[in-house]
Amino acid sequence: MKKEIKLGLLILSLSCMPYASASGYKNTPEYKDAYKCATDSFKEGYGSGPAAFCVGNSRDPSKIEEKAYKDAEKDFSTKSTSANGSCSFSYAVWVATGSHADDFLEGPQKETSLRQVIKLFPGREDSMQLFDKDGNKISDDVVNRLIIKSKEEYGFSYRLSSEAKKTCSKKQLG
Repeated sequence: MKKEIKLGLLILSLSCMPYASASGYKNTPEYKDAYKCATDSFKEGYGSGPAAFCVGNSRDPSKIEEKAYKDAEKDFSTKSTSANGSCSFSYAVWVATGSHADDFLEGPQKETSLRQVIKLFPGREDSMQLFDKDGNKISDDVVNRLIIKSKEEYGFSYRLSSEAKKTCSKKQLG
């Protein structure tokens, strides 16, 4: 009887070991690498998600990697919408072609006013990149919260969102 109890306790303690060691999973290299990779995927605006960006089709991500992806997404979205409710927009970059539509400007152009960005957006929405004060690309989700795209009879129109008007400074709005 004592041997059965000892064996039962041994099996029970061994089955609990993964849970005990998993409590410090955030300090493991696997978690740290997955978290960093996921953050990079969000910064680059990779639409298929961090698992596809980090491991692709080579294998399924582990539970620790999945947790890291989830944590990174939560932290990135919180950071992107900017704690304190501040505006994440700093400047936009676009490439002028030298045409009449570009006022005969050529090459990379920088714009620091959201209102001016909205004027330039039609026809350039795919090539224009918006950045935060640290020089990181602003994700498409954040751009969509700042700039509202409306379907019109002949194309699209763009306008500032109420969130942009509330959180962005007069200098950022232009």
